Amino acid sequence: MSDTTHTTADIHQEKVFEAHIVSCLKGDHGYRERDCATDYDVSLAMDTGLLFEFLKSTQPDTWRTLEDHYSEQAESEVLKRLERALKEKPTHFVLRDGIKLVPNIQFTLCFFKPASNLNPELTRLFEANILSVMRQVTLSYPPKFGH
Repeated sequence: MSDTTHTTADIHQEKVFEAHIVSCLKGDHGYRERDCATDYDVSLAMDTGLLFEFLKSTQPDTWRTLEDHYSEQAESEVLKRLERALKEKPTHFVLRDGIKLVPNIQFTLCFFKPASNLNPELTRLFEANILSVMRQVTLSYPPKFGH
């Protein structure tokens, strides 16, 4: 539904406001729209599909090492370690510091904008960040982490 199809009475409705925000984030800022019913893990309060896509695409060698060590449990080990990190530290620390798994496996969870474009690899990694938007995610408080 585009903004031009709304009447004056419609513009004050929450769903119209939500649609506008989603449209702007997708169109102007490159966010991906995700479905909270299918893409969002309520117990972990995250979109694990995008997490794994990001880790595998930006850190493929580290992901292979993880799979070599943990096989089919690779994803669940990442989630366990991430959950533990988020219980121990605020989210911004975890995003900045990443997560470490045994044996000597470390994942970066986001890449910050480089100070310059002199290193094309840093620019590529920054551009590989995945941002998403969902409408009407329902949460309970406190969040119920765990499986």
